[in-house]
Amino acid sequence: MRFWVNILRNPHFIFDVHVTEVVDASLHVISQTFMDACTKTEHKLSRESPSNKLLYAKEISTYKKNVDDYYRGIRQMVPVSDQDMNTHLAEVSRQHTDKLNSQVALHQLYQYASKYYDVIIQSLDEDPAAQNKQLTLRLQQIAAALENKFQCRSEAELLWEERKIKMFPNTKKQIGRVKEEFRREEGERYASVSSQHRSSRLMRGFMTI
Repeated sequence: MRFWVNILRNPHFIFDVHVTEVVDASLHVISQTFMDACTKTEHKLSRESPSNKLLYAKEISTYKKNVDDYYRGIRQMVPVSDQDMNTHLAEVSRQHTDKLNSQVALHQLYQYASKYYDVIIQSLDEDPAAQNKQLTLRLQQIAAALENKFQCRSEAELLWEERKIKMFPNTKKQIGRVKEEFRREEGERYASVSSQHRSSRLMRGFMTI
């Protein structure tokens, strides 16, 4: 619900539009209506209630019923098997192969996973379904592989910078500063973060150089 409320309140996040003050006020009422319709708690209105809640006070019961009917219909649907879900996702992926950059998507997912690595590992350890599929081990293997990959890349980056110094002697000072900053930042990262987070931090360092 938070995702949709954020989109309703801020359409410029996904569309190239300018939101005026009048439109922003209307969107605020719409998003508040959406949140109240999805909330089980009953709010009694009074003279002190916000004016935007009074705008849809008569219709909110109908909206709540629509939401209940929607989720009741979902509960009554036949469960989708993992095989059918995987088949559908594979077909969707095939249809949009030329539209999406899977490498960028994986990079962003790994950045998120690295940021909350400990929390994710703990949650996976406590989840029986995740235990059966050994998701904790898989995530640890991915983290270890990427950490090793980007450590090797850091060495390759430094070797390339040294080659550029020989090829372009006029830029020696500038490249020297880049190398020095790179080494200093890399050292700080290794000193301040755990080994599980090193690959993510190094990745961000390479993206900025």
